[in-house]
Amino acid sequence: MFELIAAQIITESLPISSSGHLALIERLFERWSGTIVTVPQPLIWASHLPSVVIMLVAFRDRWWTLMRAPWRCRFIIMNFVTYGIIAELATLAPYLVLSHAMVQALPLTVGFCITAAALYSDRYRPRGNYQPISWRCALLMGCAQGSAAVPGVSRLAVTYTMGRVQGLAPRQALFWSSLLALPPFVAASLYGLWLERGTLASYVTAINFWFWGIVVVLVAYGAFVAVYRAMVRGTIWRLSWYMVVPIMISLLF
Repeated sequence: MFELIAAQIITESLPISSSGHLALIERLFERWSGTIVTVPQPLIWASHLPSVVIMLVAFRDRWWTLMRAPWRCRFIIMNFVTYGIIAELATLAPYLVLSHAMVQALPLTVGFCITAAALYSDRYRPRGNYQPISWRCALLMGCAQGSAAVPGVSRLAVTYTMGRVQGLAPRQALFWSSLLALPPFVAASLYGLWLERGTLASYVTAINFWFWGIVVVLVAYGAFVAVYRAMVRGTIWRLSWYMVVPIMISLLF
């Protein structure tokens, strides 16, 4: 179980669909061991908490600037709130539609192919002449976030790609993709922790739990930093070649 949760936390920092990889790993476990291993949904929700911490730490310079001079930065804060609300509201419609059982029954291969295409498209995004965030960009990034309800579609990949398509700089696109993830991730993690409070209470006193938990979070943070650097260098599209691996595995199993 711990291995599956660790995989979920680490792949959450990568634009490769953490939920899709978790489902794929569960499928492989069942194939090799003959036993069905499934991570309870509340634990999956709770595992978003490390991602929240990672995103807050990764963009700590921005948060620190806003906290030091909130009045001077009030217009920036208002932009964050306004565009954030627009994007989150835009997320709802596609998410509710794509959460339908018929869509959830789609093969993982479909979602993995969409993720691969989104990543590969960044190869052709122009460098320079970047645009600031706009209501249209926020709206489309919100819709892209809702499309991650399709199994195998990476929320990070499609929101980042949509931001780049709308003219955002790589760092800006990653920042807004992370910012849009914060509200649902915080809500899901707190709800998951509450539902699993009895189970988690038995682990918090174990040294191994904290040791391996810290190791996993550090690896996930390193993965997020590596993704950020690849996006800034314009080489994140190469990760689309990796997507061939889960695509082939999903076809075979």
